Amino acid sequence: MHKIIKIKNAKDEKKQKLINELKYIKLIESNADINKNRFSIKTKQDYDNALSKIDNLMDAKPNTPQMEELEVLTTLVEAYEAKYYAI
Repeated sequence: MHKIIKIKNAKDEKKQKLINELKYIKLIESNADINKNRFSIKTKQDYDNALSKIDNLMDAKPNTPQMEELEVLTTLVEAYEAKYYAI
């Protein structure tokens, strides 16, 4: 019974990761300002920088470049955490 649950959870995680990646691609393609500054989180330092930037953007107003940047960074952080800090 545990094996079935683990397989289901692994599929759910893989599906969520794909959804996050697609959100990121959609956001990047939809906004020229963000497209100029492609984001990536590959290292712990990138991760820490992204968390700091997210903290600074938490008061972003809807439908602004800042909100879009916040959404992109949040999606990237979620993907990074799923890969390196999976529970």
